[in-house]
Order: sequence, then C-alpha cells, then structure tokens
Amino acid sequence: AQYGTAVVTFGLNVPRGCPMTDSFDSVFREGLRELSLLNLSPLRRKVLWNDRFAALAIGGFSANYLKRLLMRLEERHPLGRLWDLDVYLGEECISGAAVGRPTRSCFLCDEPALVCRRLQRHTKEEVFTWVKNEVETFVRKREELKPRVTRIGQAAHEAIAAEARVTPKPGLVDERGGGVHRDMDLELLIESSNVIAPYLAQCADLAARRAIRGIVSPLALFRKLQPIGIKAEEVMFARTGGVNTHKGMIFSIGLLCGAAGSLVGRGEQLEPSLVCQEASAISSGLVAHFDGLNKENINTKGEANYLSFQSRGIRGEAEQGFPCVLKVALPEYISSIKRYDGHVPSVRTLLALMAVVEDSNVLYRSGPAGQKHLQECAKAALDNGWPTNEKGKIAFANLEDFCLQCSLSPGGSADLLAVTIFLHSISNL
Repeated sequence: AQYGTAVVTFGLNVPRGCPMTDSFDSVFREGLRELSLLNLSPLRRKVLWNDRFAALAIGGFSANYLKRLLMRLEERHPLGRLWDLDVYLGEECISGAAVGRPTRSCFLCDEPALVCRRLQRHTKEEVFTWVKNEVETFVRKREELKPRVTRIGQAAHEAIAAEARVTPKPGLVDERGGGVHRDMDLELLIESSNVIAPYLAQCADLAARRAIRGIVSPLALFRKLQPIGIKAEEVMFARTGGVNTHKGMIFSIGLLCGAAGSLVGRGEQLEPSLVCQEASAISSGLVAHFDGLNKENINTKGEANYLSFQSRGIRGEAEQGFPCVLKVALPEYISSIKRYDGHVPSVRTLLALMAVVEDSNVLYRSGPAGQKHLQECAKAALDNGWPTNEKGKIAFANLEDFCLQCSLSPGGSADLLAVTIFLHSISNL
C-alpha cells in the first residue's frame, strides 16, 4: 500500500512441525542471496530472521513477470523445493497456475502434492527425513566445495610454473635460457605465472558457485569467464612490460579451470575426459568467430593463420575437447612417468604434442612446410627413444637447430603441455 508495487515474500517451504536445525538458517540465507542476485532493486526489504521470513517491495516489474522469474529460480536451484516464494499485488497472491506452472509434485513421489497431502500417503517422519536430507546434502556439498576449488586453482598455477621450468624445450624458454626469445627468461615466466594465478582460481570458483546453484548454461559461463581472462591478460602485460608470456595459457587453462569448477559444483569427479568434455561445451561456437574475418580485421596470429591456412588453432582444439591432449599427450605423460625421472616425461610429452599440434606460432612464422618439418623432427626424436637412445639424441639436436635457425617457438604445444600436467594433477580430486 505504501509503495504501490508488487511485494515478493520469501519463507521456507517446510511442513509444519518439522524439527529445524541451524542448517535451515543456511537454506534461508541462500534464498536471500539468490534474491539479491536477481538485481530487482527492492524499494524496501524487511527480514524477520527468527521467523525465517522476508518481504520485498519491488517496483518496475509486473507481478506476473516476478512470479515467472521466481518460479524459474525455484526450479533451477537445488534448494528451490524448500523455498516458498510468493508475489502479492495488493492482497491478491499470484498463483503459479495463473502464469502457466503445472501442479507441483510431491516431495517424495511424482503425484500432485495436494493429492498426497489429502490422502496422507506419506508419514510426517518420511517427509521430515526427506527435507532434512535435502538441507544437509546442500550444506555438505557447499562445505566440500571450497577445498576442491582451491586445489584446482593451485594445480593451475603449479602446472604453468612446471611447464616453464621443463628443460630442454626446443626454441622455448627453459632453465638454459630464452630459446629464440630475446624478451623473455625463466624468471619472467615464473613471475607472470604468479600474477595470473589468482584469476585462474577465480575461473574455477565462479564456475563452481554457479553450478552448485543449479545454473547449467555452458555458453553463459563462457561469457562470465571472459572478463576474468581479459583482466588476467592486463595484469600479465603490466607485469611483463607488454611481453606476451601467457596469453594462450590464460585461455586454455582458464577455460579448463571453469570446466573443472563446474564439475566440482555438480559433485562430479575430475576425470580428464569429463573436464575436456565440459570445456568443449563451454567453448562451443568459438570457431565461428573466424567466419567474418578478412585482411582488414585480423588481430592475432590465430586469425591470420585461419585466413591463410584455415587452421582453427587453439579455438578448434578447445571446441573439440582438447583431443591432442586426451589422445596423445596424456597417454605419453602417464607412460613416461613410469619409466623416467625429472623433466624427461614432460619433454617427451612436449615432443608428442609438437608432432601432431597445429601450432599457431610455428605456422605463422614458417607456414605449412615449416610446421610439417618441425612435426617430423619431433616425431623422430620421440620414436628414436630420446633421451636414452643415440639416434633420439641426434634427432632432438636437429629439432633444436631447426627451431633456432628459423626462430620458431612452439608455444602452442607448450601451452598444451601445461594443460596435460594440469589435467593429470587434478584427476584424483
């Protein structure tokens, strides 16, 4: 009456007499948080904490629109069945049926809730047990979420730093020096990995928090991850004085952190194939970006390569679910760990990647002929048993000479090596 607006009321949809623990406070707070995330800008908000009840005067939206919005929230969120969200216009309560919602089903079965209640098909104890389990399950999942998400962020940082230290890497920065790079060294790569690490952790955290709230749109998640990646690039360039140390890594591992966070938020395991499948869904449609390219609007090596050679680069690799990593790199990495110590498993994995990857850096500098020759050199080193076989050592030396002579830095393969290390390290989380 005071504001002349629709009023949203919020309480708990818990049967009368159900014993409530402190966990129900978490259910109520979660609902208030979801309401705040709808950005409805209430003219007035009143919360009765002891009664677990709230009322909000909402202007600028029709009552029917608000009812449909709140119904979608109840349907989406894992706790939605335990929330009682109503919309009043004056003294009239807008019914779900008025905006097209079918009759609500029973907590315990698929029958209409009204029918079960009238016929008393379930005992109070059965209903109370179901409600209690729903509350405790959500609270437990939320508590378990933080350490797993934290570990994803740590694993991303460790994988990027580990890749930087891998030695020897043909044409790339390693412990011996800058390779073909005159503006980079190992110290700069490590410092760069340190400044971008918090943003990769943010990708995992954002995705996990969305997933536990029942938000399942992969493409919408990509749009949420993009600003985090852009900010990571900004701090990277600020720290390196404009040198591109990890732009590709921010994209690949940031995307995979988002994929891993989504799985964790849904309570699923971080099997590499599942993480890559999730990343594929999040990045669906990325290659379509190339469709409108012409010589006047290209800004990256990847775009130039697509225009000249129809190479889809890391966009294609991501959209397909990182097949080079799953089919080539991870099997080599796992096999080599059992046979070799130190950096050898990582170097052999890098060689396996260089033998099959369409590396944007290499393709841009040397064209398809140079890319093919580099792939053949890498395959020869791997097939001839580097580092224990003399033929393998000779082939590896030839590969290094070729990279140095042609100023080739297979950074795309190096990024996928870090992806491989990352996926392997989180597979037991």
